[in-house]
Amino acid sequence: MRTKLCQSWLFCRKDLPDGALPSCEESGFETVSLPHDWAIASARNPKMPYGGEQGFFDRYGVGWYRLHFVVGETPLRRFLRFGGVFECCSVYLNGTLLGTHNYGYSGFSFEITDAVHTGENLLAVRVDNSVAPQDRWYSGCGIYRPVELEELPQVFLRIEDVALTTDYENGRGSLRLRVKFPWDTILAETDDDITGDVSTAAENSTCLALPCVVASIDGLFCEKIPENGELTVSDLEVSPWSAESPVLYDLKLAILEPEESTLQMRIGFRRVEFLPGNGLSVNGTPVKLKGVCLHHDGGCVGSAVTKSLLRHRLELIKSMGCNMIRTSHNIVSEDMMDLCDEMGFYVLDECFDKWVQGSYSRFYETDAKADLSYLVLRDRNRPSVVMWSVGNEVGDQGSAPMLAILARLCGIVRKLDVSRPVTAALAPHYTNLAGEPVEEHVEDKIAAISRVAAIVDVLGLNYQEQWYEAIHEALPDKLIFGTEMYLFFRGSYNHYFNYGTDSSWLDVEKNPYVIGCCLWAGVDYLGESLLYPSRGWAGAAIHTNLVRKPISWLWESCWSEKPVVHISILDYTQPMEIVREHWSEMPFSDCWNYPMFQLAPMPYAIFTNCQEVRLSQNGKGLDIPKPAGCKNHMITGFLPLEPGEVLVEGINDGEVVCSHRLVSSGASARLEFEETLFDKETIRQGTAGMPADKELTRPAMEDSPAPKVLAEPMQLLFTVKATDANGVWNPRESQEVIFSVEGPCKIEGVDNGYLCSLDAPASDRIHMHQGRASVVLRIKGSGRIVLHVRAAGLAGSEKILQFSGKWIREE
Repeated sequence: MRTKLCQSWLFCRKDLPDGALPSCEESGFETVSLPHDWAIASARNPKMPYGGEQGFFDRYGVGWYRLHFVVGETPLRRFLRFGGVFECCSVYLNGTLLGTHNYGYSGFSFEITDAVHTGENLLAVRVDNSVAPQDRWYSGCGIYRPVELEELPQVFLRIEDVALTTDYENGRGSLRLRVKFPWDTILAETDDDITGDVSTAAENSTCLALPCVVASIDGLFCEKIPENGELTVSDLEVSPWSAESPVLYDLKLAILEPEESTLQMRIGFRRVEFLPGNGLSVNGTPVKLKGVCLHHDGGCVGSAVTKSLLRHRLELIKSMGCNMIRTSHNIVSEDMMDLCDEMGFYVLDECFDKWVQGSYSRFYETDAKADLSYLVLRDRNRPSVVMWSVGNEVGDQGSAPMLAILARLCGIVRKLDVSRPVTAALAPHYTNLAGEPVEEHVEDKIAAISRVAAIVDVLGLNYQEQWYEAIHEALPDKLIFGTEMYLFFRGSYNHYFNYGTDSSWLDVEKNPYVIGCCLWAGVDYLGESLLYPSRGWAGAAIHTNLVRKPISWLWESCWSEKPVVHISILDYTQPMEIVREHWSEMPFSDCWNYPMFQLAPMPYAIFTNCQEVRLSQNGKGLDIPKPAGCKNHMITGFLPLEPGEVLVEGINDGEVVCSHRLVSSGASARLEFEETLFDKETIRQGTAGMPADKELTRPAMEDSPAPKVLAEPMQLLFTVKATDANGVWNPRESQEVIFSVEGPCKIEGVDNGYLCSLDAPASDRIHMHQGRASVVLRIKGSGRIVLHVRAAGLAGSEKILQFSGKWIREE
């Protein structure tokens, strides 16, 4: 049984003497709940070291966390499991050092059976973020992922003890289990010198009998696992797992003797085939991977992101036709991976950014094997994971030292999982074997790529689609995956920096040996800023507050099976983001308010996948090119600047199947909440809110009359827009809005999607950007929640919710 330890933590951002403090000395600590990120509430400092990488949030230093929790007397073994602590932490229980952990993105655990006391215990965690640089992007600080107390019998199975492969063919499923039985636990009480085959040793031991381990899926099968730990079950009547239909089954492994213990996993039956020269097939159907790269922060909440907020993000990305996530460039949370299984995303599971040149270099020699092994052992049984990546844009690509590290890391992965290919994301920079740059000639690049290709299974290439044909000619049996692609522009054969507008997706679409691509990036993220006051990277398809940018409809028109049409204006009057040009886009806008211009032709772009498109302005039709005559799913032209309505309609087989309109607004009159990103069924089934009896609290809190708290943390995002008296959105509004709440929740952050905003994210107020502003609420318990928003001179609004702990509804 696992119990989340999320509430009633005490936090202090200062260094203290090593070791846990006496329980009576709590001055200077504030009460926080997990996940927690102390950096996002920090002041921004344009002069801080490596400020751009961290969004200029003044985050350096040491923080202490402390938690009092109560346990009862039990014969069970106990473990503390940490999903992620950034970074370099030391963990103490009742004044005793349990151990340390370095890498901020990998989880870890400690057994505390002998250290925990019946009754109250004091857990203390020292987190050291005093060394710079921390990362190339915003990492956050502190205990930013869940902490759990796990209680298990003396004999138990762990997820890392189980290797599972599934298959699906001709309407039937099969699975193969390879289980590493816990013989070390069973034999611990004997003094025999155990050598050789552990099952034989166990048979000869008089200590304990072999346990009976049973694998089962309700309604499908129930089989005892043989003593060699391998079980194959075939001819199962199951539905296949895919991104389009992510059907999951509950697999239970039960140890029945000497005492009952169970391990449960959610699994999917699927056949994923990588066919040299012919692409990717899932369950016998050809598939192109339509992906985005994602960093781990959640905008205004920093790195303290809950499963519910991740679900918001993935629902929006899914609506674009996306079917793949690249975990850029680190181990993501278990919550994120669970959602990819549940919602249907193929995953390129990536462990590291750079190896020995970047910030990870201080851990590589001591921790690389353990960190990479943690990732593979945690995720190898998931249906969503289709490939592993052992690195991104490492230095000296193609040199002898780089190839040696690559071979080592690929070997670690293959030893733990033989069912999936391994890759590494290569930048467009290469060297010869001696480490000397070879930038002038494409032939030299391909020679370096060939040396890498001899080690990896699939070529992962960043911004190199202009060389796909040449690479394929040299390596005809190697599949290519575009691990990163520009959002709008495309490189040229002579150089990867170029402003050509030929869609990179066409290189994926037309070449069977290219299995897909990932946009850089799916959602704007904190850090990797080029210049103050920008707090991050704005070259993505979606703003940090989960408002889609117009360019996202271009990619939806490429990816989606449903009809798409969307018109946007090329608008240089909007505040510009600070982003590298090649990773940027044209400044498209859905605004039709231009009081600064008169009688001006306005450039537009229409993104569509329809057979025909009809454009009208204030009821008058305009001639435009047919989609078939335009490349890149994009029609361009000019509109006369006439206030009113611009309507574009998509037509298939003579019928209007979709439409989009731009409407001029009057002066802002009121604030209105936009439709939420979740529906009632998603919240009811998708969150893991639990009542208070599953939460470990201090004894003094047990009789509190307050609403029951949630053991599973939950965040909800709401967006408000400015409208005129007729309810038309005004994208020119920039008024400051103020949020307030009633009920068992708190305001965790505010966001407007504009990364150059000077407003603090850890606040209750923010200026609107393009007529919108958003707030993230941390739900603390069940009950009635009222969210208010107001702004000077505008009619305010409110949203009323009822939350039970397991479902939510709007009144």
